[in-house]
Amino acid sequence: MKKKMRGLVAVLLCFSLVLSGCSAKIQEIADKITAYKTGQSLAAAGRPTPVGAGIKLEALGHYPDGFKGKYKVQTGGSGWDGEAPLFNPLGDKSAYNEVKTLTGQVEFTYIDKDYRPATIRAGGMRWEMSMPYESVEEFLNLEKYIEDLGGEVLSSTGDVLMFKIEEDAGKIVWWGKTYPYGEKIWTELCREQWLAMGETLSLTYDEVNACGAQYYFKTASTPGKLQTLTAKPGSGHSWTISGQSGFHSGDYSRDVTFAATLNEFGDYQNTYVYDDIPQEPEDTLWCVRYCCEDSTALSLSFSETADLAPIQYGEGMGALLIKGAPWGSVSVMLQGSNNHLSYRTEHPDIPSNTLSGDQTAEGDTLFWVPPGYWDIQIQNYVSKMVPVSTGKLTVVEAPTNLRRMAVEETTDIPTAAAIEEHGMTFLSPPQEQGETVKLEFLLYDSTAKDPKP
Repeated sequence: MKKKMRGLVAVLLCFSLVLSGCSAKIQEIADKITAYKTGQSLAAAGRPTPVGAGIKLEALGHYPDGFKGKYKVQTGGSGWDGEAPLFNPLGDKSAYNEVKTLTGQVEFTYIDKDYRPATIRAGGMRWEMSMPYESVEEFLNLEKYIEDLGGEVLSSTGDVLMFKIEEDAGKIVWWGKTYPYGEKIWTELCREQWLAMGETLSLTYDEVNACGAQYYFKTASTPGKLQTLTAKPGSGHSWTISGQSGFHSGDYSRDVTFAATLNEFGDYQNTYVYDDIPQEPEDTLWCVRYCCEDSTALSLSFSETADLAPIQYGEGMGALLIKGAPWGSVSVMLQGSNNHLSYRTEHPDIPSNTLSGDQTAEGDTLFWVPPGYWDIQIQNYVSKMVPVSTGKLTVVEAPTNLRRMAVEETTDIPTAAAIEEHGMTFLSPPQEQGETVKLEFLLYDSTAKDPKP
């Protein structure tokens, strides 16, 4: 009996093993059938079409189809004191809520088309005007009006329009900024005169007095060229001329100002020539003022007199390596004044506005400075307008006699006298004194006790 039970159990175990194997096989076959049917249905239905496929896209214009603009280009208009401004969408002066006529300097701040803060400094005849803010389309109409005048919008799109319009082949430039304020649209305008290289600007007392006793004009920067100002005053009391330029990008700001007085203290001269005017990448805004009523006449002209090493401007720092100068005797002038120029520099990498050089393994001096033309002082010597580009290294070789002088001051080792040196070093910039020019320079020759020029 026990044998029969054991046999029955064995048969049941075998049968269960067979069934388990068949079950796995059956499941495998079922999976294959499911996969086959799914593939067939996908093949019959095709691949799904991506949304937007086959749709032809066309860029929309800045203005709606058929948009012609509300304001028409016109000249003149009634009620204006003198000539009406070129930007004049309403025509008559009485059509504006308010109009102010001014003279002087103004700074326009805005966001440019790269969405970066920008500033334009301008000077001359100015207008401030307000008009009703009737609908949200007003700025689109004004933008179309600016384009119809041949102008260019400098700001990014929005409800602030910074624009520029050239007139008379670029001899006159209109700067303008239009923006909402309350229920009005305000426009600030400046009519600015430009003087090209080689041209002459002749002024009289009456012309300057008609502009509020200060006459503004602008000259364009020429990369890689040294510009020179020539001034010829008439008889009478003094004139003053000043100029502002610089470079502004992001957090880097460099301002350079020129100021000179002509015929001061009755020291009348026929001609003044200045080559220490701003040589910055931005255009230079000039202002002429007279001393009193007998300041009769003045003529000004600008010319390009020499080549300058070009500079790549940017916000990043450049490097300046001074070789051959005693350690601790070199400085770079970031702030201060020199003769007719004054300058100011601000950069986030120079928080204290002072530079400290690093000493190299060779004993030279390395400075990290923003891009620009810099004056370098080595002991009592000044090397002017040394170019530094962003991301690049400028190397300056100091006169060999500086190393010799330093050695002689600290030691009497005979090797100092073994160095042969010949040359000349300017100690200061030229200074005008009437009909003569004062120069301070050093002649040195290690082989001659008394060198002669």
